[in-house]
Amino acid sequence: MIPSRSASLLAALALLSAALEAQGSARALRVPAPRARGSFEIVSCSLGCAPGPMGLSCGITEIHVNQEFRITFNQPVDPASVSDNSFRMVDVSSGRTPAAAFALDPLDPSTLIYRPQLTFDSGGNPVFGMLPDHTYFLHIPGTDQDPLGPYLTSVNGDANRTRLVCTLIASLGVADPVPGRPRAKLYVQAVIERDPVTGEPIELATVPAEGAVDVWRESPIRIVFADLMNPATLANPVTGQSSFIHVFFDPDGNVQNVSDQVPIPGSFTLTLDQNTYRTHVIFSAFNGLPASGVQRQPGRVVVVLSAQIQDLSANTLANPGRTTFTTETR
Repeated sequence: MIPSRSASLLAALALLSAALEAQGSARALRVPAPRARGSFEIVSCSLGCAPGPMGLSCGITEIHVNQEFRITFNQPVDPASVSDNSFRMVDVSSGRTPAAAFALDPLDPSTLIYRPQLTFDSGGNPVFGMLPDHTYFLHIPGTDQDPLGPYLTSVNGDANRTRLVCTLIASLGVADPVPGRPRAKLYVQAVIERDPVTGEPIELATVPAEGAVDVWRESPIRIVFADLMNPATLANPVTGQSSFIHVFFDPDGNVQNVSDQVPIPGSFTLTLDQNTYRTHVIFSAFNGLPASGVQRQPGRVVVVLSAQIQDLSANTLANPGRTTFTTETR
């Protein structure tokens, strides 16, 4: 029996529908699944991250021994997930993990900062976490390529999806975190109010040291460098003594004549702040600063900074020389 025209049409429609359904299924298999709403992944990094055959790779491979890396994600990072296993940095020649510190950018919690550790030997010479000309392998595991963690996670608990794999060579020497020559500022504590009966100080204020008057005799002398300095050119961290910073007392106040200036006994302490790129040096006199006296030309404290003071990149101090101030009269 020859099928009717309507029956043939129905059969054709059924075949077309089946074909379209099969084609749609095939297409559905080829379309990548949409990312989950909680996806956590790397979106940029200071090493020039770019897609590669093994995940993200680094466009920058030559680095400094003290170079920090910044990895930015699309969500805030959970700092508790950061470790040497979720952020793997290994010296290829020794298999050791260089000493380093991790921090979140205070202005952007989605950016993780890796900072090689900076320490000093007994002479104050800098020792960096990475060694010159050594090759390092950086690997941040991602769930898309690495079946095993641990992974960096977001504050919402999402594991990092994107693997980062880089080979880095510490061939560029020491980076200058603050380009150019460093400058120093000196501060002391001056008396701004005294007891009207006893004359004892009852209120102090921190003021620039140059030209300061009525400086408290127990005041430390604080020197702030707007850079990370080489401690070996400031003071010995073990002995607390310095060949580059000198503190004198000039009894007649005539600082042009240095023949009568006498050293003030004391010690220096140093602090380097890698977050703010500041170096703080504190001088504390053993027996307090000498009194200026009541003579017409009062005695002065003279602080001399050597022109040999340097930052970590061997840039010399931009404003060496002397700073003078007057202490209390008694």
